[in-house]
Amino acid sequence: MPNASLLIEYSRVAFRPAVAGWEKAQSSSEAKQRFAAASLIESYGWIIVGVQVTAFPADLARQVMIPHVQSIAAANVLAERESLFQSGLTAQNRVQLRSEETFPPSFAAIYPSEFAEFPEAPSLFSQWCLESLAFAQSDGGFAETLNFALDQEWEVVLGRLRDEPFLLEVATDSERSLFEGYLRALLHMNRMADLMGVDGARTASWPARALMRVSVGDIHGWRLNLTSGLFETRFDSVTEAVEARLRAEATADAVELEKNGFIRGVRELRLRYAEALGYLSIEASD
Repeated sequence: MPNASLLIEYSRVAFRPAVAGWEKAQSSSEAKQRFAAASLIESYGWIIVGVQVTAFPADLARQVMIPHVQSIAAANVLAERESLFQSGLTAQNRVQLRSEETFPPSFAAIYPSEFAEFPEAPSLFSQWCLESLAFAQSDGGFAETLNFALDQEWEVVLGRLRDEPFLLEVATDSERSLFEGYLRALLHMNRMADLMGVDGARTASWPARALMRVSVGDIHGWRLNLTSGLFETRFDSVTEAVEARLRAEATADAVELEKNGFIRGVRELRLRYAEALGYLSIEASD
């Protein structure tokens, strides 16, 4: 059943702040505007998918969204112009925002047989949504930096990573480091891969899971956009810097680490994460 309290909380901690962030960014740099636009479009997307899987009540979602349609439309224009999303998502948004229908039909209405076999869709969506929100609030600017920082800014941040100590505990009054954001990104990739996985799931539910996973990947994948040359290059640079630091510190402690072992582990995690946000290959049977 739709969960009104979940939508109210999501609006309070994510959607309304995303609207405010977009409005504030209008007087900021182009990079800040791009990040704010992507954040708002993602937040809007979560509401749409929530309605489509009946996790969010449509009437309440309409009340939450309608006052901010102009802000969403303006952010969508920028996101489409700058190709901030890898699919036709912004084109779909453009059509939907001009439509008299506030939301697309539910997944169950479009794919009745698939979603008849997937009654746990709303609860699973809620887990995906909450983890993505937690990452957005705890990455310390990691996604924003890797996606939108100017080259000069990026070189400064990367240089700091190569020099600063790797601390597991950071004082509450200090800024989060790129290293902390990177570790949170790895944790998020692992959690999303686990949450979106199909181990133990009934084969009959896989088509509906695939539809949902693709929808979530469309709206959320920009944060860790490993298909973007800019993001991928910067992500690889961080991985290599962390590998070098780990080996150096291990050597200082007379511990031998496997060469490039960390890099290989991250590469495997990246593959799991990319697979989690993509289509499922339906080969098994019940």
